[in-house]
Amino acid sequence: MSDIKVARVGQILHQLEVCIVRKRPFSLIRFGDGGVKLLHAYYYNDREQLELISEKEGLPLDNITKIVQLWARYARSANFIDSPGVYFTDRFWGKYKKNLKLASEKTIKR
Repeated sequence: MSDIKVARVGQILHQLEVCIVRKRPFSLIRFGDGGVKLLHAYYYNDREQLELISEKEGLPLDNITKIVQLWARYARSANFIDSPGVYFTDRFWGKYKKNLKLASEKTIKR
Protein backbone atom coordinates (compact mmCIF):
# COMPACT_ATOMS: atom_id res chain seq x y z
CA MET A 1 0.00 0.00 0.00
CA SER A 2 1.41 3.38 -0.94
CA ASP A 3 1.76 6.33 1.40
CA ILE A 4 -1.06 8.82 1.61
CA LYS A 5 -0.16 12.05 -0.15
CA VAL A 6 -2.01 15.31 0.28
CA ALA A 7 -2.55 17.15 -3.00
CA ARG A 8 -3.07 20.89 -3.19
CA VAL A 9 -6.12 22.21 -5.00
CA GLY A 10 -3.82 23.72 -7.64
CA GLN A 11 -2.31 20.29 -8.34
CA ILE A 12 -5.74 18.76 -8.76
CA LEU A 13 -6.88 21.54 -11.09
CA HIS A 14 -3.66 21.26 -13.11
CA GLN A 15 -4.17 17.50 -13.51
CA LEU A 16 -7.78 18.14 -14.57
CA GLU A 17 -6.63 20.64 -17.22
CA VAL A 18 -3.99 18.20 -18.51
CA CYS A 19 -6.60 15.45 -18.78
CA ILE A 20 -8.98 17.75 -20.65
CA VAL A 21 -6.29 18.87 -23.11
CA ARG A 22 -5.06 15.31 -23.69
CA LYS A 23 -8.61 13.93 -23.75
CA ARG A 24 -7.88 11.49 -20.95
CA PRO A 25 -10.25 10.45 -18.19
CA PHE A 26 -10.11 12.22 -14.84
CA SER A 27 -11.83 11.32 -11.61
CA LEU A 28 -11.85 12.57 -8.07
CA ILE A 29 -13.73 10.28 -5.72
CA ARG A 30 -15.00 11.54 -2.39
CA PHE A 31 -15.34 9.20 0.55
CA GLY A 32 -17.10 11.35 3.12
CA ASP A 33 -18.71 10.39 6.40
CA GLY A 34 -21.46 8.34 4.76
CA GLY A 35 -19.06 6.37 2.60
CA VAL A 36 -16.75 5.64 5.51
CA LYS A 37 -19.71 4.54 7.66
CA LEU A 38 -20.92 2.21 4.91
CA LEU A 39 -17.46 0.71 4.42
CA HIS A 40 -17.03 0.23 8.17
CA ALA A 41 -20.42 -1.47 8.50
CA TYR A 42 -19.70 -3.65 5.47
CA TYR A 43 -16.25 -4.83 6.54
CA TYR A 44 -17.33 -5.43 10.15
CA ASN A 45 -20.55 -7.14 9.03
CA ASP A 46 -22.72 -4.73 11.04
CA ARG A 47 -26.07 -5.78 9.62
CA GLU A 48 -28.08 -3.30 11.69
CA GLN A 49 -25.97 -0.34 10.51
CA LEU A 50 -26.14 -1.57 6.90
CA GLU A 51 -29.94 -1.72 7.12
CA LEU A 52 -30.08 1.85 8.48
CA ILE A 53 -27.78 3.14 5.73
CA SER A 54 -29.71 1.22 3.09
CA GLU A 55 -33.00 2.71 4.25
CA LYS A 56 -31.66 6.26 4.64
CA GLU A 57 -29.72 6.38 1.35
CA GLY A 58 -32.04 4.23 -0.75
CA LEU A 59 -29.36 1.64 -1.49
CA PRO A 60 -30.70 -1.86 -2.07
CA LEU A 61 -29.37 -3.98 0.78
CA ASP A 62 -28.81 -6.98 -1.47
CA ASN A 63 -26.53 -4.88 -3.71
CA ILE A 64 -24.22 -3.47 -1.00
CA THR A 65 -21.43 -5.92 -1.88
CA LYS A 66 -21.59 -4.90 -5.54
CA ILE A 67 -21.56 -1.20 -4.56
CA VAL A 68 -18.47 -1.67 -2.36
CA GLN A 69 -16.72 -3.63 -5.13
CA LEU A 70 -17.45 -0.87 -7.64
CA TRP A 71 -16.25 1.83 -5.22
CA ALA A 72 -13.00 -0.11 -4.73
CA ARG A 73 -12.54 -0.60 -8.46
CA TYR A 74 -13.03 3.06 -9.30
CA ALA A 75 -11.02 4.29 -6.31
CA ARG A 76 -8.03 2.26 -7.53
CA SER A 77 -8.18 3.97 -10.92
CA ALA A 78 -9.03 7.49 -9.68
CA ASN A 79 -6.62 10.37 -10.10
CA PHE A 80 -7.45 11.55 -6.58
CA ILE A 81 -9.42 10.30 -3.60
CA ASP A 82 -10.84 13.02 -1.37
CA SER A 83 -11.41 11.99 2.21
CA PRO A 84 -10.76 13.92 5.38
CA GLY A 85 -7.32 13.08 6.74
CA VAL A 86 -8.84 12.48 10.15
CA TYR A 87 -9.96 9.05 8.96
CA PHE A 88 -6.32 8.01 8.66
CA THR A 89 -5.17 9.22 12.09
CA ASP A 90 -6.14 8.73 15.69
CA ARG A 91 -6.78 12.46 16.24
CA PHE A 92 -9.75 14.70 15.49
CA TRP A 93 -9.74 18.44 14.93
CA GLY A 94 -12.37 20.94 16.02
CA LYS A 95 -15.56 21.27 14.02
CA TYR A 96 -16.46 24.68 12.67
CA LYS A 97 -19.62 26.24 11.31
CA LYS A 98 -19.49 27.91 7.90
CA ASN A 99 -18.83 31.30 9.49
CA LEU A 100 -15.69 29.83 11.17
CA LYS A 101 -17.12 29.92 14.69
CA LEU A 102 -16.71 26.79 16.73
CA ALA A 103 -19.71 24.50 16.46
CA SER A 104 -21.86 23.81 19.50
CA GLU A 105 -20.72 21.28 22.09
CA LYS A 106 -23.51 18.93 20.95
CA THR A 107 -22.24 19.02 17.35
CA ILE A 108 -18.63 18.56 18.43
CA LYS A 109 -19.55 15.48 20.50
CA ARG A 110 -21.21 13.90 17.45
